[in-house]
Amino acid sequence: MVTATAGGGAINDSEVADEQYAFRREWAVSDAGIDPDRSAIIRVDGDSMEPTLSRGDVILIDCRDTSFSRDAIYVFQWDDGLFVKRIQRATNSCFDVISDNPVYDKKTIHPAELDNFRVVGRVMWVGRRM
Repeated sequence: MVTATAGGGAINDSEVADEQYAFRREWAVSDAGIDPDRSAIIRVDGDSMEPTLSRGDVILIDCRDTSFSRDAIYVFQWDDGLFVKRIQRATNSCFDVISDNPVYDKKTIHPAELDNFRVVGRVMWVGRRM
């Protein structure tokens, strides 16, 4: 399964699914507002988004929402890593990358760094083992 790190960045060799999850299409479209054909499911690795997201959680991503139109949790590629973090618009066309775990510092992405930055989508759902 593809992983996004809530930490230092996950490198994935493949985007081929090795696990399957079932969701009712009606739920995805009407309740979650997700187009099932434009969504992805990945696993979280790391602790920087705790307590919101924990290592091993499975997240459902809306791959249509890539604009940072709202402050939310997004999956994004930055340089060679795949991350899951809270993104907020800052001033001067910058974005703040925020970890929910207070141990980690906020990072600011400046416009010059956006060449190596690609938004995968917004996190819409999380599932975890109890």
